[in-house]
Amino acid sequence: MKPPAKVKSVLFVTYHFPPEIGGIHTRISHYITDLRRRGVAVTVFVIATRGGHVRRYNVDGADVYVCPGQLQFIGRNATYLLRSVFSKHADVIHVFTGASTVFGIFALFVGRMKRVPSVISFFGKEQFETVTLIQRALLPFSMRLATSIGVNTPYTRGLVPESFRRKTHVLLGGAEVSEPASNPRLNGKTATILFVGRLIERKGEDDLIRALQLVRERCPQSRLVLVGDGPDRKRFEDLARSLDLSGDVEFRGTLTGRALNDAYEESSVVVLPSKHVKGDSSSETMGFTLIEASMHSKPLVGTLHGGIPEIIKDGENGLLVPENSPRELAAALVRILSDEELAKRLGKNALEMAEDKFTWKAATNRLLESYAR
Repeated sequence: MKPPAKVKSVLFVTYHFPPEIGGIHTRISHYITDLRRRGVAVTVFVIATRGGHVRRYNVDGADVYVCPGQLQFIGRNATYLLRSVFSKHADVIHVFTGASTVFGIFALFVGRMKRVPSVISFFGKEQFETVTLIQRALLPFSMRLATSIGVNTPYTRGLVPESFRRKTHVLLGGAEVSEPASNPRLNGKTATILFVGRLIERKGEDDLIRALQLVRERCPQSRLVLVGDGPDRKRFEDLARSLDLSGDVEFRGTLTGRALNDAYEESSVVVLPSKHVKGDSSSETMGFTLIEASMHSKPLVGTLHGGIPEIIKDGENGLLVPENSPRELAAALVRILSDEELAKRLGKNALEMAEDKFTWKAATNRLLESYAR
């Protein structure tokens, strides 16, 4: 199958899309924006968990169809997809999430019939540890049907069964180059440790709160800011209270845009202490927050978990520590907070590495290159 010399029209299928917040949502949004700037037509089919009607609207010049996810609506959804594929002459069909669903398989099959690149993406361990018998049967079938498999890091590529690995292309994500804070709130004496992400156990916020207690013994002016929300927020608030850290841990909730930009700018170091948790098959395959922090010239601290070492190079742009170890996490934070020259060097290197590998322009270039192979 020979792809077109230039991609003029793409069709995305996904179960993850704004206004929801997350790494996949962010990735798709930026792909849409950058593809439209290049004159590529984009159509997005979003499979929703609720509702009984197809909704259509426009985002940055892309046609978005929000389709009900229940099985009884698959015929109607399939009709909309077929009309879109053939009326807009789609050059590529890309199933971002939903490769192990009936609709995802249908989209890939349509691409094969049309003889255009039919692509699936994987973003982590949880996509390979499917629960239902149908998913277990459909996932290998989708990998056979796909002409290309996009993975977000080399770590995720290693999760793809070896027989399909030759089809994989590493599609690194990106981040925007930072802007100065609009309303700096800190004086030079305060050291702010920043975490951005969902408030769930596998992100390691409990280890980070415990580490703060140790950090403050050496750096008493330090504090922790947690940006994000999630099911474990109350438990983390209770933990901070039990350690007498309520005044030193700030839960800001979900931030976007300028407010998130300011949070990065105000921080002294950005941390992602993810870990494996029993009963949770998910893992940190990349960590967009680390890329975003790098664009703000911030030193990084992360755990030796999943794809985090793909971004943090120990001693170059940050420090790596074992997961599940508040003491070693605290030692790394103290090392950065007490050594201004080290913090500046790590932050400078982080920005240089991010500008070289992680701009959205570069990410979209890699996407289009993967379609042409």
